[in-house]
Amino acid sequence: MDVAIQVDDTGAVAEVKGLEHALADVRAPLGYFGRYFTNQIMRQIKSSTVSGGGNARGTTWDPYKPYYTRRDGTVVPAWGGIPKVRGSGEVKGRKRHNQTRIGPRDHLFGGVKNAGSLVRRRITASETDATLTVRTSAAVAAAQNEARPFMFFQAKDLGVLERIFTRWFTRQLNR
Repeated sequence: MDVAIQVDDTGAVAEVKGLEHALADVRAPLGYFGRYFTNQIMRQIKSSTVSGGGNARGTTWDPYKPYYTRRDGTVVPAWGGIPKVRGSGEVKGRKRHNQTRIGPRDHLFGGVKNAGSLVRRRITASETDATLTVRTSAAVAAAQNEARPFMFFQAKDLGVLERIFTRWFTRQLNR
């Protein structure tokens, strides 16, 4: 006696193809991670000053270099604030490219508004070698990153990325 079982898998195949299409576009979870990553960097920048540097996310940023050194050996910091040699008053801080002066409580990277342009990000995933690439739109970002590293991933960041993708994947399965 032979038993024949016929299985109609057309609905399952259509469901898998729809899920495959939904999972192919990973821009949404990368966007969520990009916002998280930007917030982490901005928090680090907001906690730093030109006079004290900064220390966050496992890295230490040095304060700005001195403005100049006088013949008598007096070091004038970038934000000024020491008595003038001639006349009365204090030495003013050096000027930024936009002609504003640096103050002792200013943030590194030219202030939070300017730093925002450094960390405007596009995070993309490579389909071939499973890598994430963070790109910024500011030309000065590479030089700033070399002097004061801010574009790097930590184990905590990768854990957040994993949680974001897990939640996104679960939502895609439950659709």
